[in-house]
Amino acid sequence: MTDRRFRMLSATLFLFIFVSLSTAQPPYELRPPAEFEPHEAMLIGWGYLGSYGSRADTMWARAVEEIREVADVYIVVPYSANQTPITNFLTNLGISMDNVNFMVTTTMVSVWVRDYGPSFAYKENGVRVVLEGGYSDNFPHHVAGLWGLEHYHVPLNLQGGNYMTDGGRYVTISEAPVSQEQFWDSTVRSYYDLPLHTLPKLQDEPCGHVDMYARFVAPGVVVMSEYADPYYNNNLDTAALELENRGYTVYLVPTPPVYNSRLPEDALADPSKLHLPPGSKAPPGDRWDVFQTYTNGIQCNGKYLMPVYNHEFDDDAEAIFQMALPDHEIVPILATQIILYGGALHCTSSDIAMPAPARPGNVALSMSGSDVVLSWTGPPIGVTSYRVYKRINPLGFELDIDEYVAEVAGTNWTDENGLTGGDAVSYQIVSVNSNAVLSAFSEKIGGLDYTVDLNQ
Repeated sequence: MTDRRFRMLSATLFLFIFVSLSTAQPPYELRPPAEFEPHEAMLIGWGYLGSYGSRADTMWARAVEEIREVADVYIVVPYSANQTPITNFLTNLGISMDNVNFMVTTTMVSVWVRDYGPSFAYKENGVRVVLEGGYSDNFPHHVAGLWGLEHYHVPLNLQGGNYMTDGGRYVTISEAPVSQEQFWDSTVRSYYDLPLHTLPKLQDEPCGHVDMYARFVAPGVVVMSEYADPYYNNNLDTAALELENRGYTVYLVPTPPVYNSRLPEDALADPSKLHLPPGSKAPPGDRWDVFQTYTNGIQCNGKYLMPVYNHEFDDDAEAIFQMALPDHEIVPILATQIILYGGALHCTSSDIAMPAPARPGNVALSMSGSDVVLSWTGPPIGVTSYRVYKRINPLGFELDIDEYVAEVAGTNWTDENGLTGGDAVSYQIVSVNSNAVLSAFSEKIGGLDYTVDLNQ
């Protein structure tokens, strides 16, 4: 039995000992992990064979084949009767069932588990909790109960496909669902302890989700779609510039043209099969625009599963992702069938990040001449080092670029000449364990504006 599976099963054994299903705001700060951080497992929404065409079944099988080599896989199905045919399908393709599990639940709304599924975050002590803010609370409740995790409801229409974070600086969404941006920002800050950054939505894309055109792939690195047609690319140019101005390196990936297609027959009969926001009406008539996207893939423990479409841009897209992720294996997976329904690999998956180490406590700052001295209390055993991040800006955290400045073995660090270059400075300390998983950020020095004025 793998260590990953043992941890999952151990959590299940405590189901009747500790299950907290509170929906109130958590009484502590949380840090949401980025998708490029280490994963313990991945949920794959499959449903049943033939539900989205034979090519979609092959797509999911390829995804399972790749992910099971580096993490556990949980195939989400609505009924136990779905397990045997999917198992036979995988084994007939020569795919091992090692590290492959089924999660059988009638709370499964559709294959689009990214949108209504659980989102995981870290407490101060590194323990995971479940957050949900999509259009169905039932599936996140099921997962929280299954694994004995606390869970909390975020009172926003925060569907998983329209949510991405780099884990330390921003929660980023497209502007599509936002009506009161100040309320959204304050709510995101109160739950995720990070500011909200909205990007322009992709023109005419029916779902409006950020994962259809952008993704954080590494600290400070974003990959974004680029269309030849200025009608579709105008908003994306604006979004890329915003991200560059916030200090991110942006890779632009050439993206196939949008084309108009007849809806699949089963979607004509059942429009709920389409990847649309909750409450949306099906497109009029029997046709809609298809947005083929390379950013709607799965990143898991050194692999990027990239949807491809038998298009001439596929090879270019693979090369761009390899540049952005030089230490990753880029795995092209054909997604020509599922994209007709409005989504791809990312939309049908949900990440389960590794548990995090506890964050350091009692972070203190003092000054010695032009030097800044930091000290903190170490968390429990298992931490291999601490990372120090620094920001300099009198205007505050969300308007500046953070800089990773040191890896520290002990529980103190001196920033020599740290007062040079600005009137305000902010530091954050995170714990790092042997799996390279980061803790939640330490208390931010200086209060609500995340800065400390060193001239006072």
